[in-house]
Amino acid sequence: MDVGLATMLGAGGFWTASGAVFAHQMRNGRFDMAKKVHQDMDPTASDQRWWIKIGAVTAVGALWLTGGIGYLLDRAWGLPLVKVALVSFLVEQLITPVLGPRHWKAYTGVVLGVALPLLIWTRL
Repeated sequence: MDVGLATMLGAGGFWTASGAVFAHQMRNGRFDMAKKVHQDMDPTASDQRWWIKIGAVTAVGALWLTGGIGYLLDRAWGLPLVKVALVSFLVEQLITPVLGPRHWKAYTGVVLGVALPLLIWTRL
């Protein structure tokens, strides 16, 4: 297994699980600490914006898992899924500043949104 595929599967699993944990914490009123330390979201954003972010993170994780597994099983069939997965991450990172435009953390993910898919694509 190459580095790009391993990264997709690992990150996809992490984001999917994180999304489930974050949703559980939000429903139970225990999400305040995560809001403070989250890498790329304004800690003062409304709960509605956090729900959008959580949904996006979970969807991107699921797409990365699907793309990675598809590519692992059949490269020709899985390659379009990988492309969709990588673009989904870029889109999610570009949407983050819209959800919290007044906070510097909202812009940190844009660089990651470009760099990580590029790194993976060059390693497949």
